[in-house]
Amino acid sequence: MNTRAFATCFLLSAITAFAHDLRILYNFPTNSYPQSTLVFGSDGALYGTTQMGGDFGYGSVFRITTQGDFTNLFSFHRSDGAYPYSGLLKAGDDAFYGTAQNGGAQGWGTVFRITTNGALTTLCDFANTNGAYPKGVLIRGRDGALYGTTYGGGSMGYGSVFRITTEGMLTTLVSLANTNGAGPFGGMIQGQDGAFYGSTTYGGDVGFASGYGTIFCVTSGGELTNLYIFHGFGSSNPIGELLQTGDGLLYGVAGSIFQITTNGTFKILDDNPSFPQPMCRSGLMQGADGALYGTAWDTAYRITANGVVTDLAVFYNFWNGSDPRAGLVQDQDTALYGTTAQGGLFGGGTVFRIDLTSYFYPLTRATNGWQVLFAGLAGNTYRVLRSSSAAGPWVTATNVVTDGYGLGRWVDPEPGLDRAFYLLVLP
Repeated sequence: MNTRAFATCFLLSAITAFAHDLRILYNFPTNSYPQSTLVFGSDGALYGTTQMGGDFGYGSVFRITTQGDFTNLFSFHRSDGAYPYSGLLKAGDDAFYGTAQNGGAQGWGTVFRITTNGALTTLCDFANTNGAYPKGVLIRGRDGALYGTTYGGGSMGYGSVFRITTEGMLTTLVSLANTNGAGPFGGMIQGQDGAFYGSTTYGGDVGFASGYGTIFCVTSGGELTNLYIFHGFGSSNPIGELLQTGDGLLYGVAGSIFQITTNGTFKILDDNPSFPQPMCRSGLMQGADGALYGTAWDTAYRITANGVVTDLAVFYNFWNGSDPRAGLVQDQDTALYGTTAQGGLFGGGTVFRIDLTSYFYPLTRATNGWQVLFAGLAGNTYRVLRSSSAAGPWVTATNVVTDGYGLGRWVDPEPGLDRAFYLLVLP
């Protein structure tokens, strides 16, 4: 992440100051309910779905630029799908794949392909016995086919894991049976080992009413293994897709934020009594700085590998939206983008942007040099560069780790400097 702030001890003030700046790009009309994680297209714009709204009230597919120029690409009619819950999967330069959780020829939902000019093709109509109510985002497997889950249906009625070719040939890989999971609310990821990993929101240990959900692994041949069964103590009912980081660990959200290995070793990550654990609503994204980002009931947050949580934005309903249910995406700079399902000017939700930046406080003299004080993201390591000129050259002076409040402190031990410039850089 190319986060920088600039200060000079000659002026004793910050020349450039930044904050976690929240900007609303678009306010949806009443009863739109966007709940999907946005995805970047090849044109640099963002694409997503609304669960309701559009021209006919059955949901829509939309495009929005990073400056907020909005286009409704397609409005569902119910016969071609209804109430899309999940986001889109980018497919080449000019198309996306997605699911609608209802409607279609059979009424149980669809898989579709849509071009960037709004031409929609239905690839599959679910028939309940082969799955119903798909809610999770699709992924493209290494074999070129698409993989996903359905919340209900299948031969046992508790949901399914499926494979579908880009021509529309559907294969049910697993019909969930409640004892091994029920009601997957998110899609899957393909792990580094080639297997697919996902979660079910219910089922597993059915001795606990309807069960508190599972984390599962499934092969491309349909062999399912439960890695972890939730029992409702501190973490339950996982929602959203899992995330696998470069070290092979899996991360997800089940009320709290958890970490799990591919052999099932489970750990709650956000061991923080002030964090609203029951309010986490979306899967996680790994930012360019290595930290994880997500949304909760009324916040967008960042969490480090050691569990330090920073609120990046707080949502206030009619001012900037409420109830963010989708995950976040990051552009090539420092901005995050997401949606709220409700609130905004018309109550129908918003598209928002959060700029992740840092700033210096006014510099002061210390007994042995200059005191450099800055605000950044909590628990992060910042590289402090120094120069005798604003034009450089810049030399690394030190690395500073911010505290739990995002505050970084350092005294530059160069008492002879009467003019110096500083830059903050995230390694």
